[in-house]
Amino acid sequence: MKTNVFLNLIVVSAILFIYVSCKKENTQVTTPSKCDSVCIVTGSYNGTYTNQLNQTAQLAFVLGNNGFFTGAATLAVSSTSFGGYSNTCDSLKMQSWNSINSSYYSFAGKFSSNRTVVTGVYKNLTTISEVGTFSVVRQ
Repeated sequence: MKTNVFLNLIVVSAILFIYVSCKKENTQVTTPSKCDSVCIVTGSYNGTYTNQLNQTAQLAFVLGNNGFFTGAATLAVSSTSFGGYSNTCDSLKMQSWNSINSSYYSFAGKFSSNRTVVTGVYKNLTTISEVGTFSVVRQ
């Protein structure tokens, strides 16, 4: 009888332990906020970049669907770079391959409050001494 009570106590303790440890704290389903609908950033952007030598040049890119983008010096010429991007409501990150100098680049920027301007920094991941800033405006 003593053994039977002891075994029952172990089984009840194990079941209680599993139940308590598997309990979910938040089971609410959240609905998308209004911010989710205004965070769409696809479109054309045009502006400039400045490198570590304080040299400025034109920069343009098109953020497409599914996180894909293409870029060039201006929107009027054929693309010379391509890559992927991700964004939140206030920031943009891009990684690209440039066919002109065979280099990989990383861009990280912040959106203006109305999401029409992106300002940030870039770095060449192939030639690590090349770094700079950029600013583009949505067209």
